Amino acid sequence: MTALFYQATIILTIIFGFSAGKFFFNSFNLSKVFGFLISLFWISWTLGISVYFGKVKIRDFSELWFFQLAEAVLTFTICYGIVNWLDGKDKKIQQQKNIIENFISDKNRIDNKEVSDYVQANKKVNLKILNNLSQHRQIFFNTLGQATSSICILSGTATSYVINEDFKISLTEALKRGVNIYLGYGYRSSHHNEQKKEYELNAENDLRKLVQQAKEHKLKGKIYLAEYKNHSKILICDDEYVVCGSFNWLSNAAGQNIERSYIIYDKKLVLKEAQIIKKFIKDNS
Repeated sequence: MTALFYQATIILTIIFGFSAGKFFFNSFNLSKVFGFLISLFWISWTLGISVYFGKVKIRDFSELWFFQLAEAVLTFTICYGIVNWLDGKDKKIQQQKNIIENFISDKNRIDNKEVSDYVQANKKVNLKILNNLSQHRQIFFNTLGQATSSICILSGTATSYVINEDFKISLTEALKRGVNIYLGYGYRSSHHNEQKKEYELNAENDLRKLVQQAKEHKLKGKIYLAEYKNHSKILICDDEYVVCGSFNWLSNAAGQNIERSYIIYDKKLVLKEAQIIKKFIKDNS
């Protein structure tokens, strides 16, 4: 009976230690510390410190000695694994909450009321933040390289800094795979009526040439190109994700401005936005 009492006590106290930090202090880190200390106590007890508490020392290398050590180590390992998993899950949930809060407070940068309203109403949407130029450029070329059915790109302007040889090669390869590409651009300030710069005219000409080449070479995919007063900055890959933010996809290759965008992984939203963009660009191409 005494042996069974000790075995139950070892298991229950280790479980209590791993639970106490979160339950009393809302901290998984404290749970790990408490669980470790209690497990260490029982391992040390088994190895001999029980004599300092007036108890009989378990005979070394006896069956009970091995069993009690294994019990303490196994209970510690299982509990630590569970708490560590819960800690990681809790951090991911908190991280998503923070990203959504940033998104909601960043509505002006998003410049898309439908997307902002959708995320605000569906706060379990999976989001990621893009904080710098290299992250934006990486997902831009990843999209061109990985899309299987369609790509939508809205940009305020288009320049030859982006519409360069690398872009043209990547876009042509996507067309060869059968990807349909929808491009919209053309922002103009309401306060100025400036003439287009050379790098804008060159980009325009190259985009039109790509449209023509896709037709002439009868590539699997098609390009739909529309120039209109657009201020939205959107990138959509298939039905996988939509990226909204401040980054001009067709003009920004080495800008110094602080850029921030949000990748939204939500099939319902992606399909809805893609449908709107595709129809508008087709009707205006």
